[in-house]
Amino acid sequence: MAYLLGHLKHSNPDHKALLKLEKAAFEDAMLSTFNASESILSSLLISTAETTHNFTLELSSTFSTVICEFIYPAPPYLLANNTHQSKHLIKETQDMYEAIAKPLYIDKKPVQEIEWIYNILQCKKEIELTVFRNELFTLQLDFMYNHKDLETLYLLAIPIQRDLTCIRDLRGKHIPLLKSIKSNSYAAIQSRFNLPPSQIIAVFNYHPTYYHLHIHFAHVNMSERMGLEIGRGIGLTDAIENLKLDGAYYLKKSLSVGLGEGHELHRVYKENGVI
Repeated sequence: MAYLLGHLKHSNPDHKALLKLEKAAFEDAMLSTFNASESILSSLLISTAETTHNFTLELSSTFSTVICEFIYPAPPYLLANNTHQSKHLIKETQDMYEAIAKPLYIDKKPVQEIEWIYNILQCKKEIELTVFRNELFTLQLDFMYNHKDLETLYLLAIPIQRDLTCIRDLRGKHIPLLKSIKSNSYAAIQSRFNLPPSQIIAVFNYHPTYYHLHIHFAHVNMSERMGLEIGRGIGLTDAIENLKLDGAYYLKKSLSVGLGEGHELHRVYKENGVI
């Protein structure tokens, strides 16, 4: 996966364009046609040790399909999230959240960053990507799914309620919402894609990329590509169980947060002396 940053030739150079390039996953049908003499155009030996030999291979175009995502104009937060940077694991307490993260970072986020969410909720955009919808939430296919390889399956469950920004806002009263999202999403995915719940991960990210509550549903093999490294993924089932134990669990709980040095929240925390 690679990210290229630039601007359009005849547009304002301050309006940045972000191009995401990713090699498509191999499919069984594709691999069944593999023939070394025809599919490998060239090779270069990198290293060898005992019985292990490492090569770089240039393959025919059949095996070199690239998935492209183009974002223009790319918002600053997205540029920061996709820029290589040193990361830190931070233990965010309730006090840190209430005194710093919420008032100095989350509450200052421009509404334009989640306008696309409102367009989906109002059925103005991406209607064709809706897998399930009821009065509580909508389940949407994400563009990360390539519609060919089921192992790239990726969906977002988005609550209709607008005052839920992230998992910190959840209380015991929201358990019926979360249960509806869990049961209906699993059922819809199994019905449409014949994928059982045991092969689906359902998680919140914290801190999330944008601040309208959403839950990621995906094939279990997508966890690495979804960025669920330490300090981000919180299971939906775990969240429901924790809220049953304490209705204010996610307000009180200290949460591990992985933040890059270029992340705006990292800057806010650093300026306020907590890191």
